Amino acid sequence: WELFAGSLCAFACAGRPRRSSEILSGLGLALILAAVFLYDGETPFPSLWALAPVGGASLVILFAGPETLTARLLSLRPFVFVGLVSYSAYLWHQPLFAFARIQTAEAPPPALMLALAALSIPLAWLSWRFIEQPFRSGSPRLLDRRGPLFAASLAGMAVFAAIGAHGVATDGRRAAWLAAADPLEAKALAMVEGAEDGRHLLEDGPCRFNVQDLTGEVAGRMRACAAEHGPGVLIFGDSHAMDLYGIAAWGAPDAPFVAGVARGHCRPFEADPACHYDEVEAFLAANEGVFDLVIFEQAGFYLLQSRPGRIGDRGMFADLALEAPAPEMRVNDALVGRVQAYLERLAAHAPVVWLGARVEPHISHGAILSHGCDHPWALRPGTAARFAMLDDALAARLADSPVIYRSQADLFPVTLPGDFMDCDALYWTDGDHFSRAGQKRMAAKADLIGTLRREMAAE
Repeated sequence: WELFAGSLCAFACAGRPRRSSEILSGLGLALILAAVFLYDGETPFPSLWALAPVGGASLVILFAGPETLTARLLSLRPFVFVGLVSYSAYLWHQPLFAFARIQTAEAPPPALMLALAALSIPLAWLSWRFIEQPFRSGSPRLLDRRGPLFAASLAGMAVFAAIGAHGVATDGRRAAWLAAADPLEAKALAMVEGAEDGRHLLEDGPCRFNVQDLTGEVAGRMRACAAEHGPGVLIFGDSHAMDLYGIAAWGAPDAPFVAGVARGHCRPFEADPACHYDEVEAFLAANEGVFDLVIFEQAGFYLLQSRPGRIGDRGMFADLALEAPAPEMRVNDALVGRVQAYLERLAAHAPVVWLGARVEPHISHGAILSHGCDHPWALRPGTAARFAMLDDALAARLADSPVIYRSQADLFPVTLPGDFMDCDALYWTDGDHFSRAGQKRMAAKADLIGTLRREMAAE
């Protein structure tokens, strides 16, 4: 629709003199500059926020007559030069930035990105001068006929296709990488590739299972297990609860009835019909006594926000360099309130425990391969404090709630480097999920089910 806005401007200008307005053209320039300097990686796009730069550009096109201050400013030679090469610069900056991210394996430092942005300008001038302009003028020195032009285009496409096919056939030149890697780097690769293996313990007996949806068949299975073994334990939430099921199952190998219902990208504050929360609520309401302990966990970063009005995401931590401090954050009280309201409805039918968020290292697999398995891993400065703030806020909010709050950090605290990886095992995958080895490591710190049941019995 940005192109559509430009088309409307073209129709408005066709066949009639431009209307000049200092106010409207100045407003347009201000809107563009606001988007340049105030928007960041957390600004949702596409969204209504795009109206500012697009509307600003439209106002400049329609009302920046030659005599306006905006037109005189934008007619200065440096701005005209940038405008001339802007499309070439747009084409050049993407591969420069992409390869920088691949090479560094973590978030490239701002100084490097600024240097690459500056480098894109002379490269853009070269392609503008020797590629764009000859074709615009109609008298190219090279490829001046259609036959050679199409032949060169096909040859270029064939070269890039061959490079891609070579990458696929050699698994990213895996053998060459392993030949150049030292033994610890090679071991780190094996750990990264094996971190997802068996991460979700889906079936460990007829009444110990982890599913993504509470279907009619699963509901019948739960009732049958309760009839055979007595009330069981339900663990539910998003992908973090899928990990939590593994921790609980490894920690209580003799518990006969442990069920997990968890699906990635599903949280109670989101009205997503593909998620399982309505089914869980309906089951507990209709089947009181099937579970005597219901444990909920969800990813904590969604309940934090670095700016008001934004839902948190992994990028708040994962996009930072390993040594960069975590930004200031606040608890998203609105989302916490929705989760609390949902869990309190469940607490009318079964004892519900909200297990606080785990501290998330958000260290990428690329960083692991770059540094090796013996690197002295550490959380980014301030990360532990941000999750401790969330922990304290949730505990205070649920102090008088029928929902029991329990800090995960108290049950199985995560300390780096030992709890991240060593040269025997990688305990995390994907930045914020426990691997199977990590689940076993956390389970060895505490019997989650036994601890919670003892605490509830003591109360």
